[in-house]
Amino acid sequence: MAIPDYETGLDLDKEEKKAVEGALVALDKYVATLNEAFSSGGQNTQNIDASAKGEALETLKQDSKELKKSRKYMAGEFRIEDRVIQDIGSETDEVTVLTCVDNSTFAEVSLGEPLPERDPEPLRVRFLAQLDSSDWKIESQSLWSTPCGK
Repeated sequence: MAIPDYETGLDLDKEEKKAVEGALVALDKYVATLNEAFSSGGQNTQNIDASAKGEALETLKQDSKELKKSRKYMAGEFRIEDRVIQDIGSETDEVTVLTCVDNSTFAEVSLGEPLPERDPEPLRVRFLAQLDSSDWKIESQSLWSTPCGK
């Protein structure tokens, strides 16, 4: 899988660059898994533990279960607009990535309903990637206080 473009103000050594690349590939896999699970109304969840762990995995499972129960799905697509490496753990086993996500490109709707038209709503989302044995996985995601473009 190709390494996505990213920005950072950090001076990365070879080991840190390798960690960043692993974390970014894991983030792309996580987003693909999230889209697959949520666009299927929570039905397609077989592979969610391949890209997520901890809090992120539990949230994916719970949100998928809720979608099934309420007979809803995610219309549109969760997409990451940019990636900024914010921090790397001292053991290079943890990478924090700030991203920009347009909240208007996806929505939870009833089965069969289309994506509602909305004005762009760029949100800064922070992802924490962790090395899990030899695989990078997303451990958590949260809204970040700094707006996109800042």
